[in-house]
Amino acid sequence: MLRMLKRLKPALIAAAALAVAGAAPSVAGPKDDVLNIGMLRETDYLDRLHANARETQLFSSLLYDTLIYIDPASREFRPALATSWTQVDPTTLDFDLRQGVAFHNGEKFDADDVVFTIRFVMDPNSKLLQQTADFGNYASVEKLSDYKVRLKLKEPDPTVLNLIATRLIMFPDEYTSKNAHQAHRAAPVGTGPYALKSLTAGKSYVLGRNPNYVPAGRPAASIPTLNFRVIPQLQTQFAEFMVDGLDISFDFDGDSAKMIATSPNLKVLFGGSTRYTFLSLDAAGRSGDTPLKNADVRRAIGLAINRKQIAEQLIGNGMRELKAQCSSNQTMCVDEDLGAPNYNPAEARRLLAAAGHAGGFRVALESSEDLKPLGEAIQGYLAQVGIKADYSTATLPAWRSRFLAGHSTMSVMGWGGGGGLDADYALATFYNGSETDYARDPDVTKLIAEGRKTLDPEARKGVYRKLLTLVNQKSYSVPLFGNVATYVMSKQLDFQPPKVDSPDLTFARWTK
Repeated sequence: MLRMLKRLKPALIAAAALAVAGAAPSVAGPKDDVLNIGMLRETDYLDRLHANARETQLFSSLLYDTLIYIDPASREFRPALATSWTQVDPTTLDFDLRQGVAFHNGEKFDADDVVFTIRFVMDPNSKLLQQTADFGNYASVEKLSDYKVRLKLKEPDPTVLNLIATRLIMFPDEYTSKNAHQAHRAAPVGTGPYALKSLTAGKSYVLGRNPNYVPAGRPAASIPTLNFRVIPQLQTQFAEFMVDGLDISFDFDGDSAKMIATSPNLKVLFGGSTRYTFLSLDAAGRSGDTPLKNADVRRAIGLAINRKQIAEQLIGNGMRELKAQCSSNQTMCVDEDLGAPNYNPAEARRLLAAAGHAGGFRVALESSEDLKPLGEAIQGYLAQVGIKADYSTATLPAWRSRFLAGHSTMSVMGWGGGGGLDADYALATFYNGSETDYARDPDVTKLIAEGRKTLDPEARKGVYRKLLTLVNQKSYSVPLFGNVATYVMSKQLDFQPPKVDSPDLTFARWTK
């Protein structure tokens, strides 16, 4: 059932053991001043306004700046492109902007760029992936002077600073107006500590240090060149470490990483994450008239999956099953028993029979390619209760397109929220009535709206307790496990993993 345990991990660990025992590994280092990074999958966008994959977040943090920066150690808000901000009233924010900043193409950064970007994210014709969840509460933006802007909200929002810090990167107004916003897909222009030097779609991305970067919130970059390579097999990534090909990877699970760390030139570090993994279920019937429109069928699916075994044995590294569809590292994620399904295949069969599916049924299950071992494990659990899951994988862009188009009946999903430190960020993405919402429950959407305008923290937590309990009761998803970030890297690299989410390689240094 847990085919990854029986196949992938032993293969990887065996390869690691042989390589460490039979070779004199030479790990890439500072001699060429290029940091070589391994990635399991490609991304179709390099900016976080158009996409929110982990890889997109990684690139976006290097290429672009935001008005506000979240310190990776303290998780406090710091000045960035804004030197300061003032809460004028519950729905008004004023930002004083940093002077002397230029975009990678030489354009001067000023209030015109901020106004342009905010109006762009407010425009429904921009058709951004998470436009409603991220920017739907923006009412207007006004230029007060060359280096001061005013943002008006429709309603008070306790998450607004977090979203500004994690989502609202700044576009240059002249470049974007001339080339259209899709230009940032392959030719991004930001103010970040690195600029794109070259891109080979699906294979590699080379970033060069921005010599004109103005440090604000974070320092200027130390390493001149970042070379990202798409290497979709962990065994191949490990081999690359052994032959001077990689300096760092974020893709290994904890158990395999610890085995790999027996190499004298490698080390393993662990960081926090708001990323979590869950099974999306099409309760609304967007993908067709499937049995998943029946709540008892969805409950049966949750009961058929041994979430504890997946977390502790398949994933390992101290993982534990989730109690609800949110990460315990996020504020407003209620860490209580909220009725998540406990493994009970007998009850799953009973519910299926009561729903008229005693003989089971066929259903489509899909995911991006990197989640294939987990998808196969879920496929095995469902087969034990008579559900025949036709499982398929696709590249991340292809899977995302299907999901947004409403074609997903069941999808295994990893969600990081782009550094969103509040549980609202993911919940408002998946339950807001948009293309990412497969529940379309007005009661859930109403609670999302209530949580967004509730300023008192304890009162907000009460709203999210109701919301998460309702999602579990209606089985709109199956929460699986919260992630831990695992970093395999050269011992010659000085890099401290952040407490949560996307690593900012601006902070990477070679050891002295």
